[in-house]
Amino acid sequence: MYNFVDHRPIPGEIYLSGDEIETRRSTYPFDKYIAISDTNLEELKELFASNPSNEYAIVMDKSLSLNKELMEFLAKNSSKNVFYIRENNSSSETTLYDENETRILADNVNFLRDKYNKDIQFEDGSTIEHALDASRKINEFVEHVNKVKEDGTTLSPLEKYICAYQFVSSFMYKSENEEKENYLTSRNLVSILTGDKIVCEGYAAMLKEICTRLNIPCEIQYFDFKDSDTGHANNLVKINDDKYNIHDSIYYADACWDSKSTKNGKIIPNTFIYAFMDYSDMTKIEPNILNKYSNYRVYGNLLPTKQKIIELKKEYKEKYEDKGALEKTIKSKKEQYRQQYIKKIDDCLKDYNIEGSETPIAELSAYLELDLQIFILDIFEKKEDQVSKDILFDIGKSKNLSREQLKEHIIQYLNEEIDRKVRWETEDEKRKLEGEILKVTDKNKELPSAYYNNTEGRLKPDSIDFKKLANICRNIYNFFEDDHYINEIFDGNLKQYTEDSLKQSFMKVINDERFSKEDIENPMIQNFIKACNKHQEKE
Repeated sequence: MYNFVDHRPIPGEIYLSGDEIETRRSTYPFDKYIAISDTNLEELKELFASNPSNEYAIVMDKSLSLNKELMEFLAKNSSKNVFYIRENNSSSETTLYDENETRILADNVNFLRDKYNKDIQFEDGSTIEHALDASRKINEFVEHVNKVKEDGTTLSPLEKYICAYQFVSSFMYKSENEEKENYLTSRNLVSILTGDKIVCEGYAAMLKEICTRLNIPCEIQYFDFKDSDTGHANNLVKINDDKYNIHDSIYYADACWDSKSTKNGKIIPNTFIYAFMDYSDMTKIEPNILNKYSNYRVYGNLLPTKQKIIELKKEYKEKYEDKGALEKTIKSKKEQYRQQYIKKIDDCLKDYNIEGSETPIAELSAYLELDLQIFILDIFEKKEDQVSKDILFDIGKSKNLSREQLKEHIIQYLNEEIDRKVRWETEDEKRKLEGEILKVTDKNKELPSAYYNNTEGRLKPDSIDFKKLANICRNIYNFFEDDHYINEIFDGNLKQYTEDSLKQSFMKVINDERFSKEDIENPMIQNFIKACNKHQEKE
């Protein structure tokens, strides 16, 4: 899948797959390029056969750089000496490379350099060596967070998220020199992790990267400001954590606004104020913020109904679209009913005493009595009188039936009834599942609008007050007490670093009048204001 772009800055791309990719204001060192996403060798051959590809630079998604066969084809057929990897934060994939991918990438790059004298770079100009270095930094941090244990217990999802948030907000805000540096220097993860520049979009990209690796659903969202041509990026994070009784809670997270900073030469610790924010509070604290319509899709990706739809459709496909599996299920149900009902028939027949009787009236009476017992047991669902007639007509044609012969006649009707019963039940279950999919789908259509417009229909996230946060943080640094790598990241002492962050969160709230509004619902901010008011009353 590919498309041609003949101008810059990039207004936004649409892959041939139809997925719209929101692209940042890039400053590529070229005017014409081919954007290649997930593709195969045949598509590339078609591309180079039918288009003047030598005029275009090659910009690819990360996955393509890991395919040696495709990379070699590009090296053979493109006149360009450098191929570029784009950073696509709208993708569900991670931007950087995991441990296995770093080995594959290094091998591919060395192969291209040695055999074809060609190279791969990132869209901001970073080298593959930079990309590998950046990837290893994130991989090592994620590995420590995932593997740390205390008394055999690992960190919970909420605890992992706080670790990620602390890591990202520990970077100090610094924008690129617009006259000398690429716009992406402060936004692409490779540049951020191997340099000293980072702005809001960089914080959002890094938090999404780490959360994705920690299996925490996270998306990047964009805002505008009223009466301003500037914008802002932050994250939506969804937490499900049984340990802390938090379920399907979606928080606005802004590591940029919580980031570590300097004032008069003094370092100001990062904070937790915006780690668990709700949009209703965001608009009260920052009244000039405008929700961009592009965020509408982001909400849909994280809402619990979205995952429910995926699960229901998977269940439907497995049960009803796979014909082999469907027939296997029907056969299994039939056999279950058959065994269940045969047992009941045997219970009825144990009192059948006519063996070769020559008295038709007595035999008919036995049949009728037996027939009614079967109906009482609800073996058949047809009208009682009709089934009675069917059975009596059939078995009445023969005289002197033994118990086994009578059982065979009844089972003949039983098999027909079970077949009808199971197929009816299967169709009914299928219709119910289809109805559930439609119901959840309709709800999923409504919820993004409720989130986007901040209406009453939206789900409120579970609250996290200061006391709960402090307890969670204490639990986290107990886990990492003997982890020298993690402690070194946080200035040698995670415990002290976290306590400073909590204290600075308090100081920031009570000294900033934006947080003093009475209608702010965030329990952490409320706790800080109440504590400050109590202190002032004592004085």
